[in-house]
Amino acid sequence: MLPEYPWGSRRDELAVLEEDFDDLCRAHEERESGPGFEAEEAVVREQADTEDASEAELTAKIGPGWLEESEDCPHHDGHEHEPADATAHGPDMPVLEFLRRDLEREPTYERALAWAGPAFRFAKAAYAKERHPQLLRVCLNACLVPMKVSYALNELAHEDAYSLDVADKELELAQAYLSRATASLESLRAAGRLPAEQEGLIALAAPVAEAVTEARSRIARERKRRQDTPLI
Repeated sequence: MLPEYPWGSRRDELAVLEEDFDDLCRAHEERESGPGFEAEEAVVREQADTEDASEAELTAKIGPGWLEESEDCPHHDGHEHEPADATAHGPDMPVLEFLRRDLEREPTYERALAWAGPAFRFAKAAYAKERHPQLLRVCLNACLVPMKVSYALNELAHEDAYSLDVADKELELAQAYLSRATASLESLRAAGRLPAEQEGLIALAAPVAEAVTEARSRIARERKRRQDTPLI
């Protein structure tokens, strides 16, 4: 789990996050039964139900046109775009400029990733020793926070009829997953299962939440600007 090094591109980081997320889900599915399985199943189902509800809400708001079937990205079905930093450089983009964009760090994403990395590493290591549902909940939701911010950034790189609404929904989900991960950390602390050196993760979630909230505010301002701009 990342970030362990500063030179990775966002598309590479996203691939690692998605792989970590998939590994956790596969490990749970392969378990199938045993002590605590139902509690873990509730954690996995919570995330799946949230995604389904989010998709339904967005479709009801802007219509089904944003949905484009894709089997390449199970966490982000519909309205597929490659990461904005993943487009191949062409004759109008020198290689150095392409590399600069590939490594450029967006502050909201950077903050989400910097928080999610330590949270995930702690919870995954602890979960390997003791399969506790709150640890699994931290793992899954911590992964999803930077994933959702990244998906939102991908949308905002494309000014089409759906991009603002889809990006805002992705950021709304990032807020929800951050809140759940934080709540589980607080539950672990209350139960005496959160080491003292990891308690800072709870406080460090607040600046991430503020950054995501501000990103949503920027989307709202951009939506208003577009609405107020007369068509020529």
